[in-house]
Amino acid sequence: MSVLKSMTGFGRSQGRVGDHTVAVVASSVNSRFLEIKVSLPDELAEAEVEIRRLVQKKLSRGKVNLTVKFIQSEGLFPLNGPALTQYLSRVKEFVPEGIVPTVDLLNAARVAAALSGGNEGFLNDLLRLVSDALDEMNRTRAQEGERTKACLVDLLDRLSALTDEAESLKEEENESRRRFVEENIARLPLANEEVRQRLLVETSWIIIKADVKEELERLRGHISAFREALSQGEPVGKRLEFICQELHREASTLSSKSSCQRLILLSVAMRELVEQIREQVRNLE
Repeated sequence: MSVLKSMTGFGRSQGRVGDHTVAVVASSVNSRFLEIKVSLPDELAEAEVEIRRLVQKKLSRGKVNLTVKFIQSEGLFPLNGPALTQYLSRVKEFVPEGIVPTVDLLNAARVAAALSGGNEGFLNDLLRLVSDALDEMNRTRAQEGERTKACLVDLLDRLSALTDEAESLKEEENESRRRFVEENIARLPLANEEVRQRLLVETSWIIIKADVKEELERLRGHISAFREALSQGEPVGKRLEFICQELHREASTLSSKSSCQRLILLSVAMRELVEQIREQVRNLE
């Protein structure tokens, strides 16, 4: 079963790749999409495409920095002696007789490594180390994700409690509006009772439109959808961001439709909680 993951993590691995000791460091932070930055020694540049594919397979969101370094080796790169000899021989073919060619041995050895065509085992060992570093980073992302989940559950419980409190205030506000309308209509010098009743009917529709019952029901629905998404464990960060937008919209509408000061203050508290929830969600994959 997959777990909820943060986009913040760190991992490293170290091991032998051919005749060399290689260190791989992977780290990630928040990002709307998957951004990958790979830093490799020139000798390993050809491995970048495969490394990127591996990162894309293991991660879905986050800004990922992955660095590969030689930390201890007898040479700086996988050297193929026969290929280097072949390279130097070809250089001599283009140099006039009697002239000693000047050769950049570092570049010569790199070309030899490229000509060798026998680095499949080297690449597999490198990808194994990269995979190990990514797996460790994913474990730290999962640990951070569980802490974020616990924080979100607490915030949702508080938001749900405010919604229940708003429900009780809603009935008080509706009753207060009815009394206000009835008392003011009773003071009007109306011609007959039929006009008075007609006016009561019209104002009742205004009271119904001002009722916040639908907003509270939608708030509960969004809170329930949020909890369900948290329980799925798969990458849900973007989905939760959309739910946060809906939560904020309903809380704002609640305030604009209310005349009760206590209900307006509750709406403000709801929006503050939604902002805290949104901040936490921005860190989820």
